Amino acid sequence: MPCALFCIAFGAGHYVIDMSKQQNGFGGWLLLLGLAILVFMLVGWFRNVIEE
Repeated sequence: MPCALFCIAFGAGHYVIDMSKQQNGFGGWLLLLGLAILVFMLVGWFRNVIEE
């Protein structure tokens, strides 16, 4: 979980900086990676809760 939250925070910050400078950077990709990790973890957690 901390890895996903770090990627979301770091990616969102860099995405805002990239948009303000009108550049293409890695911030958007890092933000999407963090969101994908978070969704993957939540799906696994809900699957375990439903199975119980």
